[in-house]
Amino acid sequence: MKLSPIAEKLLLETNIEVIKMVANGKFPLPPNELIYVVCHYGFENKGNLKEDCTKTLRELPHTFYQNFFRETQLPEKVLLFLSYVFQNNPDKLELIFRHPSTPQKIYEMFSKHSNEEVLRRLIEVESRWINNHSVIDNLLANTHTPLDLIEKLKFYKNSSVQGEEVKEDKIIVSHEDIEITEEDKKNYRDLIEEKDIGDDVEAKRSLSGKISKMSVSEKIKLALMGNKEVRSILIKDSNKLVSTAVLKNPRITDGEIVKITQDKNVNEEIIRLICHNNNWTQNYTVRYNLVMHPKTPLPMALKFLSSLSVKDLGNVAKSRNVSAALATNARKLMVSRSK
Repeated sequence: MKLSPIAEKLLLETNIEVIKMVANGKFPLPPNELIYVVCHYGFENKGNLKEDCTKTLRELPHTFYQNFFRETQLPEKVLLFLSYVFQNNPDKLELIFRHPSTPQKIYEMFSKHSNEEVLRRLIEVESRWINNHSVIDNLLANTHTPLDLIEKLKFYKNSSVQGEEVKEDKIIVSHEDIEITEEDKKNYRDLIEEKDIGDDVEAKRSLSGKISKMSVSEKIKLALMGNKEVRSILIKDSNKLVSTAVLKNPRITDGEIVKITQDKNVNEEIIRLICHNNNWTQNYTVRYNLVMHPKTPLPMALKFLSSLSVKDLGNVAKSRNVSAALATNARKLMVSRSK
């Protein structure tokens, strides 16, 4: 990241009053440079102001970080300090996990003790750590690791060639490449017929294990015709062709779509496809969830915004997890409706 001469000078600053101004976010700097310099101060505990730096970074809008992480090169100390500051914030951690400069030690650290919500963000970028045995071992030992990932992790651990499934992804380029035969329907009968396994952890683990051993083409076939339990697993698959195939399953319900749009970890392409499906967006809850979802394209979010109630517009206006443009438009709509 290229810094201005002023920001470069601040990195070497010794005047405690100036350091305090920066640490407390009161020095006039562009957002990207402010985050960068405050992270340096915090990492080095400059002027014993680590906590001030932490507080400042936590109070900055999420949109600042979305722009900041568009920088293709960031130093390790900046990423490490941000991971400390936002260790309990899955949305910020996802930005860190996805950055090309993120060091392996961050994946190792968060794979060890994180909760399921954070782990799912980590799992979405498995290509970044798939050859790191420490991360895999940590995930296998972590009691919060999702059941649908356990068998896949065991495969990675025991396989002499890791990432085998990723290579297969390149062969299948669309759902149209998949042909479902009568024999397929017969072979997958127990995974097609609807059955409620409720909270049976062992049954869920067994089902996840069975699915994780399938090839990409088999998963796509199953996504297109599988039952609700199967769909709930495959919608989270790291392969986009598999997860989006679930939406083409003729038995998928509005209730499932509502649940999918509530999941902040869901693939961006899935959100886009739901946005363009008029049958699903007739559902008010789906529209509200899409407006609040960080991966909904802004034009679509603005389109659905106008259909929300005043109460829900208020929720959007107050949310720190939506873009400034969305929050501003929500406030304008509230004002116009109150006249």
